[in-house]
Amino acid sequence: MKGIMELTSDFVKFMLITLLVTGLVIIVIQFISYIINLSHEDAKREAYYLSNYLLASNCLISTEKSLFIETKLDEVEADPSCINYPKAKVELNLINCGYHSNCDWSFELDPDVDYMEEKAIFDVAIKMNDGSIEPAKMEVKV
Repeated sequence: MKGIMELTSDFVKFMLITLLVTGLVIIVIQFISYIINLSHEDAKREAYYLSNYLLASNCLISTEKSLFIETKLDEVEADPSCINYPKAKVELNLINCGYHSNCDWSFELDPDVDYMEEKAIFDVAIKMNDGSIEPAKMEVKV
């Protein structure tokens, strides 16, 4: 009878240690998951913040109608220094390209940065050089 009692107390100790280790592993995994989700939410918020900044930027839009201007987009694509933001990748694509010679614009504010692949997508309008106003999609990655 004594051997069974020793086995039982050893088994209980083993079970307690197993539960303790399992609990600690679960707590660590939950903490890591929380930090990863928090950083992705911060990146998504930053993408929306930058998108709103671009939608009101004087170096991209016409102030009287709040439309992106094709010539300004061409200038920023060549030199994005007028946008005072540390890092982002911006792409604008006309929805219906049609007869326009330039249908998309892309610029990076810091090409040496690794992006978190969080992005914000907006429907925008671009005033083309011929006077037409074309719908487009703007995608901002941070």
